[in-house]
Amino acid sequence: MLRCTAAKVRCRSVAACLPEAGQSSKWFGQGFIMPLPAAFKGLSSLVRAGQSLAAGSGSGAAQSAALGLPVGIDFGIGSLKVLQIAAGDPPTLVAATGVETPDEFRHDHVKRLDFQAQALAAFVRSSPLRNRRAVCAIPAWGTVCKHMQLGKADGLSLGEQVSQQIPLQMNCDPAAVSYRFLDVTPPGAQKTEVIVMAVSRELVSRLMQIVKDAKLEPVGMHSVFLASLAAYDHMHRRTTDQTTNTLYLDIGAGTTSVAISHGKKLHFVRVIDIGGDAIDRAVAEQTGCTVAEARGRRRSGDEPAPSSTATMAQRADARRAIDPKQEPDRRKGAPPQGLTPDVSQLPAAPAPALGPEAEVADMLADEVRMCMRFHSAQFPKHKIDRIIFVGGECRNRGLCQRIATAVKLQSQIADPLSRIARAGSEPVSGIKFDTVQPGWAVVLGLCLAPTDL
Repeated sequence: MLRCTAAKVRCRSVAACLPEAGQSSKWFGQGFIMPLPAAFKGLSSLVRAGQSLAAGSGSGAAQSAALGLPVGIDFGIGSLKVLQIAAGDPPTLVAATGVETPDEFRHDHVKRLDFQAQALAAFVRSSPLRNRRAVCAIPAWGTVCKHMQLGKADGLSLGEQVSQQIPLQMNCDPAAVSYRFLDVTPPGAQKTEVIVMAVSRELVSRLMQIVKDAKLEPVGMHSVFLASLAAYDHMHRRTTDQTTNTLYLDIGAGTTSVAISHGKKLHFVRVIDIGGDAIDRAVAEQTGCTVAEARGRRRSGDEPAPSSTATMAQRADARRAIDPKQEPDRRKGAPPQGLTPDVSQLPAAPAPALGPEAEVADMLADEVRMCMRFHSAQFPKHKIDRIIFVGGECRNRGLCQRIATAVKLQSQIADPLSRIARAGSEPVSGIKFDTVQPGWAVVLGLCLAPTDL
């Protein structure tokens, strides 16, 4: 077990340590090697892949493609998501696919990435992409986060101080992982506060190799935290929006990520080792059914209704898509595009028939409250105004409603694809456009995020 944040984060299934995006460092700039914990001994093939790539044994560099919005790729535990959109007002769909992970691969990182590599290559071969530029997410399951307080050190830059503290505070060798850091020092603080996010260099190399093998050109890598923020950048166009503080709760299959932003700027992150699979395993153990059967029962009939704005299915003609300039007037209580109404206004989900579902939801709510207390202690003048539920498991309306009730905040479920127009003839698979798809927030954010490689 690695304990990786001041707020008691446990990262049982993480492939390394990954700090957050410090503007002064690159993913492949400075790194630090940590001895892989016993839990990651099965990642030896990733190590070999990383060494092979570093040695230059991979294929030659792909030819530069025409500029345009890149392909977004999210290597999640529950599924692989790939999306390309074309810039515009609103953006329009080019191609998309969602590939569910077979149960036998869900918790085997090596086999799952091999499966997703094949699925990505098949999608690229069969889809008329506008360009071959690609941005992928650093998976939450491979990320370790740490909030650090640093004293003043004469003659040392902030980056040098972070590098010195990584072995001490994260128990990592700074040569084995790639990391970024973000300065989030509260006003008037005596010490510098930074968020450090780190990932093993071997995992980064493996993801890069997968992208290259699919005949794509890697042009960016971002944490899932920053990708979620990028997907909802449009909510901060007005000056008053800069003072709105949002908690993004990304509930995935294997992990849950918490990111708190002040306007557009990230100020808190944490990875929690609880996800939808924890609910399914608990239910399966109690009932004697398989995990897949428990997952199907939990998801059936409990998805949120589409957002108040038109869904992609309702606006099949891009020329008749909603004009973002005519976005609902939020002063009248209408939600911005890409969000459902407050979960309290959605039809009440049936109470869980089994105790494990409620118990895991309550555990997540406790973890969220802990994050909120930590943030409040650091930034007492920045009260959290709302929660946005992102991540595939947030399709479970009852789970979101239970957490929202416990934390007592305005809460909405992400509906990112409702902002995208389509003609109806684009190559798509593995997506239901007639329901809310909160799990696509990260991959949409990747398409809109800066290309930094």
